[in-house]
Amino acid sequence: MPAADKPGRDCPRCPRLVAFRSTWRAKEPAWFNAPVPSFGPLDARVLIVGLAPGLQGANRTGRPFTGDHAGVLLYETLARYDFSRGTFDARADDGLHLTVAPVGTIGVADPGSGFQGGGGWHGHRQFSLTGGAPSLNRLFGLPPEDQRPWP
Repeated sequence: MPAADKPGRDCPRCPRLVAFRSTWRAKEPAWFNAPVPSFGPLDARVLIVGLAPGLQGANRTGRPFTGDHAGVLLYETLARYDFSRGTFDARADDGLHLTVAPVGTIGVADPGSGFQGGGGWHGHRQFSLTGGAPSLNRLFGLPPEDQRPWP
């Protein structure tokens, strides 16, 4: 992602996420604890999206879906279908490269409090790959069942 499109480490756009980062920076200062950039090729036609922040995953490691069980499932599936190269080892520096579909996050959730909805996508879409990926025409994402805004 181009540097101009990345949120700063202390991005103030979402008060819930600012409070979340502040709390977790105090609890776990060695963690990434900042907005997590999307990961993967800019020339993609598909973007896989998860809710931010991923407490034990992206918030800890600095890469979407890395460090939690959802990441194991996702990255193993991408490898099975030859959508990645390298080895997934649940670390941002494991050498994994995505070849077809990048992954990213959208700040709309508060871990432990359920789906927050609201302006999450609209407030953060400039930082997703959608602005920097001219060939992107599909966006995939599904919140956990207990956080879906529909019945």
